[in-house]
Amino acid sequence: MLTQPYTLPATLLRTELMTFSAEQTGDVEDRRIVAGIGDTRVAHLSEAMIELFWHKWAVQWTRNDFILEDEDASEN
Repeated sequence: MLTQPYTLPATLLRTELMTFSAEQTGDVEDRRIVAGIGDTRVAHLSEAMIELFWHKWAVQWTRNDFILEDEDASEN
């Protein structure tokens, strides 16, 4: 379900506490937890996986199932 969070243990990302300047935070100097590894977003979804996500997202929030355009064309 899209409404249920997926959590990871903080130790998996090797979190650390870093100090950020007011210029970096846009407010005041602050200490924040940041990931030491695994913090890049290099991977991407295929077009088919994006379509599947949008379909599941729409069903989750509207509670209405619908036929995607590609599915409708393949049935004819």
